[in-house]
Amino acid sequence: RNGLSLRWPDGRTVTVGVPAVRLPRECAPEGADVIFVAVSAYDTVAAAPLIRTLLAPSGICITLQNGLDNQPTLAEALGASRAVQGATSFAVHLAAPSEVQINSAGATWLPPLPPRFAWLTRLLAEAGLNPVLSDDPVALGWRKTAIATNGYVCLILASPMGAILRCGSARKVAERACMEILEVAAAAGVDIDRAEVLELLQAAWKKSNKDARSSFYNDFLAGRRTELEDRLGTVLRRASGLKVPVPTLETL
Repeated sequence: RNGLSLRWPDGRTVTVGVPAVRLPRECAPEGADVIFVAVSAYDTVAAAPLIRTLLAPSGICITLQNGLDNQPTLAEALGASRAVQGATSFAVHLAAPSEVQINSAGATWLPPLPPRFAWLTRLLAEAGLNPVLSDDPVALGWRKTAIATNGYVCLILASPMGAILRCGSARKVAERACMEILEVAAAAGVDIDRAEVLELLQAAWKKSNKDARSSFYNDFLAGRRTELEDRLGTVLRRASGLKVPVPTLETL
């Protein structure tokens, strides 16, 4: 009703006017050139038919969700050329009604897009979402899953991320879990720069303020179902199939 106040890590506050929000039934059928998918991983199957009715024949659907199975699910409903994998690394939480606290600002990764979507990268840059093109969309999903181990630990210890990440033991568990996920990815034939992922994981330890929360912890506080099974459970099943030992992940 009153717009949004966005508080950035550097102390800036940006006020955004009331956005034009519409329910899906109020949108023109097949009228969307681009759809970003941000529903919880366990809602992807239910969302896919709705996305199909809204996406233009020449449009693309970009999943920014966490987890490994979202893009294949969307591709099955929309076609492989219209469902693409992206990722984003902005840790935020709703500090108060209409007030969004951005705890850490990373990047928003996109696959290479056709020239007709050049405007999209410009818009994301103007919004401060730091778009970065990646030519390996499969690795994007694995990379984000590995970096998210801070959030898994935060949920299991039922504590704000900012507090957890000041605990050496919790950081060690998050690091071990991250390395195990990368082992599974390697066994699956996915090439990921391990040093870079570990650096990003550790950067969150330094950048997160004391009030920072993971999306897992936000769901826990609100009494919602969490994505732990859809995200970590998927990795465990892949690890089992590939015969990769993952003792830390199994404990979590």
